[in-house]
Amino acid sequence: MSEATVSALLADGPLRTMGVMRIKNEERWIRASLESQLPICDKVLVLDDHSTDDTRDIVRSFGRRVVLLESPFEGVSEGRDKRHLLQHVLRVNPEWVLWIDGDEVLTSDAAEIALRELTTEATHYWLRMLYFWDNVHTIRTDGVYGTIGRPSLFRVMGQDATKLHIPIGSGAADLHNNGNCPVGLTGDCYRSSIRIKHYGYLDRKERQRKYEFYNKVDPNNESEDCYRHIIEIPGARHAPGPTVLEHWSEQ
Repeated sequence: MSEATVSALLADGPLRTMGVMRIKNEERWIRASLESQLPICDKVLVLDDHSTDDTRDIVRSFGRRVVLLESPFEGVSEGRDKRHLLQHVLRVNPEWVLWIDGDEVLTSDAAEIALRELTTEATHYWLRMLYFWDNVHTIRTDGVYGTIGRPSLFRVMGQDATKLHIPIGSGAADLHNNGNCPVGLTGDCYRSSIRIKHYGYLDRKERQRKYEFYNKVDPNNESEDCYRHIIEIPGARHAPGPTVLEHWSEQ
């Protein structure tokens, strides 16, 4: 799909809230993620980074409300991809943007909360992250996992678009550039009651794979303690252990 076609699909009606995602090989969670966003978002823009599984077919199955943009780039660069997505966002100029990842699902009360919170004077919202660990009924709560969250919901309408940008992240892969909200927003950041269920670390094998991947594309990252917390290395700076798991339910 061409860039012009993507812009046309996004702009075929006014958007109060637009979802934005950057994904690769997320067939396991992408359907649930999109289903959790659509009660809030008029449309969702998905940038797919050359997936080799069924991710793109699942995204296309949602019809016109989910717009698939295939990456024109090669190689890993999180910041580059986010800057590309932000250009589309600013071109369409929705009132609000919800920006999460393909292995993340909003809690079932998200739409009800959004109806209340998006009427405030906030410019952007910090959303609490729940890291599911070993099974879909337990979350990890020791160390950073007990408090972690990130800005993921922001207002575009009324902002000075020339000041909004994605900063340069760490290493050649341009990772970890301050959450999913651009720099340059004018106004207050509030803590949202919406929570994000993160499933990317659910399985031990997947945690090991991500640990190895991050250290390959972003080696010797001291601020992330070389990602040791992901695989439960004792004494890891961000989660020294022991691992604490708590039962979690949406009821």
